[in-house]
Amino acid sequence: VGESIDWLAHVLFPDAPVPAARLLAEASRSEPGARGMLSTLGSHLFDARKLSLPVASLSFSHLVAAAADGARHHLLRSVVEGCAFSLYANLEQVLAVTESDPDTVHLGGGLARSDFFAQLLADVSGRALRRAPHTEATALGAAICAGAGTGILADVDQGAELLAPAHRTFEPDAKRHTHYAELFARWTELHEKRAPADDLMRGHAMPAVLGAGDGPPVAPPQARPTILVTADLDPVSLDALAELGSVEYAPFREKLRLLSGDSLVEALSGVQVLVTEVDVVDASSMARLPELRAVAACRSDAVNVDVEAATLLGIPVLHAPGRNADAVADLTLAFLLMLARKLAAANTFLREPGGQAGDMGRMGQAFGALRGRELWRKTVGLVGLGAVGRGVAKRLAGFGARVLVFDPHLAAEDVVLAGAEPVSFEALLERSDFVSSSAATSSASTLR
Repeated sequence: VGESIDWLAHVLFPDAPVPAARLLAEASRSEPGARGMLSTLGSHLFDARKLSLPVASLSFSHLVAAAADGARHHLLRSVVEGCAFSLYANLEQVLAVTESDPDTVHLGGGLARSDFFAQLLADVSGRALRRAPHTEATALGAAICAGAGTGILADVDQGAELLAPAHRTFEPDAKRHTHYAELFARWTELHEKRAPADDLMRGHAMPAVLGAGDGPPVAPPQARPTILVTADLDPVSLDALAELGSVEYAPFREKLRLLSGDSLVEALSGVQVLVTEVDVVDASSMARLPELRAVAACRSDAVNVDVEAATLLGIPVLHAPGRNADAVADLTLAFLLMLARKLAAANTFLREPGGQAGDMGRMGQAFGALRGRELWRKTVGLVGLGAVGRGVAKRLAGFGARVLVFDPHLAAEDVVLAGAEPVSFEALLERSDFVSSSAATSSASTLR
């Protein structure tokens, strides 16, 4: 079930730090029964004699909850409850085979980290649920076995006592268990009666599943290139490059050097790839570097590289459009907040002499002249929705602002996917409380 939860969470919350945790948190805001929604996502009653492609269904009426009434919470809770029903169904199958009826069961795995899910499973099963402090049971069990096998631990029992000494117990709520017993019966009936439809869906999905790995042929492994990096890169970027080749990191700011001419040729001796920001890569230098295979310019426009000469020599030149987009988007928000809150004038006012405690006249002066405005429920118009504009739109979503966009080069659907509304230039000016332009020079000329 964890794989299903992770899949859905990444679909719905791709930008969340931990998508699955976000899904579970939203599901916890709904009520038991999820307003009549039933889900079989992640459910599979194990039977080695009937192995099949897992498929899922989500059954509901959109009339049971308005969008503003937490409909997404209810939908997500139905998914999580379906996963709990699935685990309970498999547990009942195990207990029937083993002819046992324990009062307490142990829960492990990634979903065990969620108190909400642990309590839900206790309520569904009607049994106390014990959870070890280390929920990754498979990895922990392997470590215990390794310790016992190497003699570090006397045996696996000692390892369990040392590495999982305490447990938290989740007791079932009798009232909720009664309610879930009825829901489980309905869910089980749905699970059984959906079999013909599931078989139809398997036939439909199987070609896509089998073809999921299709793609261009994988090129045979080649020799790892030597990569000289003179641009400033962060550790994550350097690690990514290191997976492709042998990296020599010599940032120009630390080395206090700018490569050109002879110094560039000397530095690139035996180097196949150059990642640069300021070095001057001219035609004569590249002609003396037969091993050079690619140049990556960490600039929006590779003005420091003779691109025409590189093309003639068969050396591809990469560049980085929008490399400062996040920084510029941050700065745009900073200016917007400064204007909305009148921060520059307020800062000057605070530094003026006077203004003792209880000076009502000065307080009134500040109230009249320096009262700012919130971005919440304000309308911000963006002229241009390139890398910077998209960054600004994304940041404004957190302020609860409405975003209008005029960009004659984008389809309306692209604007909507960025969380904004496409409008004409005239409508943008008429309806916006604030306007920000990040249009390229050519676009600005078109507007004029």
